[in-house]
Amino acid sequence: MNIYTTAMSAASTMRVERVSISARPTITRINPGYVHLGYDKKVSVEGYNLDTVEKVYLSASAGIYTTAELSGVSAFDLFGSLSGLSATYPSFSGFEVKSSDFKKSRNVLTLSVIGTPALGVQKINILIKNPAGYTIDSTRTLSISA
Repeated sequence: MNIYTTAMSAASTMRVERVSISARPTITRINPGYVHLGYDKKVSVEGYNLDTVEKVYLSASAGIYTTAELSGVSAFDLFGSLSGLSATYPSFSGFEVKSSDFKKSRNVLTLSVIGTPALGVQKINILIKNPAGYTIDSTRTLSISA
């Protein structure tokens, strides 16, 4: 974060302006917020810095990736070798979406998500990585329902 100060006359107070600059991707909205079991759904992820996305991952609770297409759940430690970033960007497990399965622009990322067999309603987190880091917003998830 950068802090800028503006000097004013002795009779007035100093004005301080705080500006936060970030290049990592930010999710502001996921539309729609649900996927029905067994159906392929186009999902739009809206946000900032999405044109620089390198990888997209789906992460969810155990047992949600049970189909043959989604059986490749792995552990990812993208910044584990960088001591200054490993605490900010911890490892996670999930499924890597093939780059051919998502389209990106500056503020919209579109991908196809399949509702897999699951017990009850489950949640899927979408993780988006670019050279500046990755983002996960646990308040903006996809629901899988029957």
